[in-house]
Amino acid sequence: MEAGGHHFALIETILASSFSGDLVFHTHKNLDRRSFESIVEAGYDVDTVFEQNFYEYYGQNAFDSASAVDVLSYVARLKNEYDKVLLQIYSNSEKQVCFYPCLDWYHLLALRLAMPDIETGHVVHRVCLMFDIGVAADGSRDWDLLSHWLPQLRWAADHASIELYAADSRILSAWDLLATNTSIKVMPSYLAYWPSVPKRQDVKGCNTVLAYTGDVKADKGFKELPNVVRELLADQSIDQVIVQFTWNWDMPELESCKLELRRLAQDESRFGLFEGPWTHIEFAQTIADSSAYYCTYDRAVYDGKSSGLPVWLGFYNVSLLGYRPKALEDELYYIEQHPAYKEALYSDLIEWFQS
Repeated sequence: MEAGGHHFALIETILASSFSGDLVFHTHKNLDRRSFESIVEAGYDVDTVFEQNFYEYYGQNAFDSASAVDVLSYVARLKNEYDKVLLQIYSNSEKQVCFYPCLDWYHLLALRLAMPDIETGHVVHRVCLMFDIGVAADGSRDWDLLSHWLPQLRWAADHASIELYAADSRILSAWDLLATNTSIKVMPSYLAYWPSVPKRQDVKGCNTVLAYTGDVKADKGFKELPNVVRELLADQSIDQVIVQFTWNWDMPELESCKLELRRLAQDESRFGLFEGPWTHIEFAQTIADSSAYYCTYDRAVYDGKSSGLPVWLGFYNVSLLGYRPKALEDELYYIEQHPAYKEALYSDLIEWFQS
């Protein structure tokens, strides 16, 4: 599992909370070594049980190119892995909370097939909905996608031991447009342990612009990044431009961009380049000290995706510049305009687990 993204953030957040209760991380067998060692050092258990690629059918292109047999075979294999985890969980008679940080419809289907028929009442399953469920903000439907999601959502909503939560306002709105008889709430963002992140300081007189953070992806604009950095550096009112990235996959088509960024960092004293993952504290401190974030995301792609970027910017009231996909702008606006939503989004994750 890569040392980046939402799963990595969840691990970092729990470790930062110094949670003292019993906790087991059920992870992929290829869990990043740094994460594995950090979990063990903190005194928690790690069960490296999963072998299936969580992102096997991530993105419409991957799903469209797969046959129904391929997808169902994947679901069957994942169901078998869930069987192992649930057998372990249900064999313990103590009250437990199982948290699923982000499930797509086929993950939820595998969980449905693995779930025990008889409910004991001592296990609560909390599922975070993050992926597109097939309902756009304007009410339009992707009926193909929705046809996969609806049976799983109806099952989960009616199941006594399952609680569904939204990762952001986009999922909340989509759920409301489905006109179900149930409602869901936003869960605390697990991108950081918000009670302990650094506070925003007065950044007047220091104009620092963040131009990229996180995993290297073409749809996040990494290919255009060298030109974006040059344009920002041409503005003499900007004191510093910062780029941080994590290179998790083999991407030969983006290799030249990485090398170009390294050359720019050598030549430009106002350009700070950081390779490798940041802890959420390092990430938080950098955003807290920044005056703006220049977004390079592909609008067409990210208008249908959840992103952690507006969550961070909304917490620190940092301006969003650049391409600004509508979904990101909408989330920032929702955070600003809905105090109850903002309070829930930045509440204590550990208290939520224990509630």
